[in-house]
Amino acid sequence: MLERIARIILVPLLSIAASLAVGMLVLKVTGYPPLETLLKIVHESFKNAYGFGQVLRTTTVFIFTGLAVAVAFHAGLFNIGAEGQLYVGAIAIGILGHYLKMVPQGTLDAFPWICFILLFMLVGILAGGAWAAIPGTLKAVTGAHEVITTIMMNFI
Repeated sequence: MLERIARIILVPLLSIAASLAVGMLVLKVTGYPPLETLLKIVHESFKNAYGFGQVLRTTTVFIFTGLAVAVAFHAGLFNIGAEGQLYVGAIAIGILGHYLKMVPQGTLDAFPWICFILLFMLVGILAGGAWAAIPGTLKAVTGAHEVITTIMMNFI
């Protein structure tokens, strides 16, 4: 029990400490003052609602991409192609948004805003899933290693 609690608490704390140490080392090597830079980042990120909104906007994408990788890893697969899947989903959402501009405004006003959020999420998920289906099919049909195929898909 104690080991499990230590793993749950210590592993994330040590990961954060290690990433901060490496980041500060990189800052020091490149000639920037590490502590001042870190404090400036924290201050600018949380000094007002806009800065905090930008933090949330940026991190949400990374969190969901990380969750996608975690789901594959939990299933015993490696998904190195999450970045490419993210881009394909984002491109599909952008295309949908472009074509929705052509729909008459009165037609769009008939739907509540939640319908559009769900529609955009569904399109992004389906597009990213379709992109991920290519290495998945290659793995199932030919036995190609998913790490190699998903890395190659990132470059496409």
